[in-house]
Amino acid sequence: MLLLHPGADGQYAIVRFTAPAAATYSVSGIFIGLDNQNRTTTDDHIFTPADNLYAASVNSSTYSHAFSFTRALAANETLDFSVGYGPDNLYYDSTGLSATISPTPEPGFYGLMALGLAGLGTVVIRRRNNSSSTTAA
Repeated sequence: MLLLHPGADGQYAIVRFTAPAAATYSVSGIFIGLDNQNRTTTDDHIFTPADNLYAASVNSSTYSHAFSFTRALAANETLDFSVGYGPDNLYYDSTGLSATISPTPEPGFYGLMALGLAGLGTVVIRRRNNSSSTTAA
């Protein structure tokens, strides 16, 4: 888990993921307040240069926010995770971020995998039939 804290002049703390290749990515994780003395109050966001994908607030009533979505990204496109100082203006804003980002197989992949498995099953059945006929002779 990464600890994020906004800057004293209202700057957002940002963690950036840059897509290594064009693909559809599965993104899941959690923003969670980490200050034990007083409750964390931050505004949390996930966005690309073109779209705001997620916005929530960590506060005294909602101390964590989980997220999960898929998103097509072009090669070198960025996905930013940010934490702002929320309504308390900076105090007690330590916020944890845990995220998993992984490419998802394209739909055509599953079709090719099914064809490959069907072909493998045919080879196994033929070998069994050939070994049965050889044994019987």
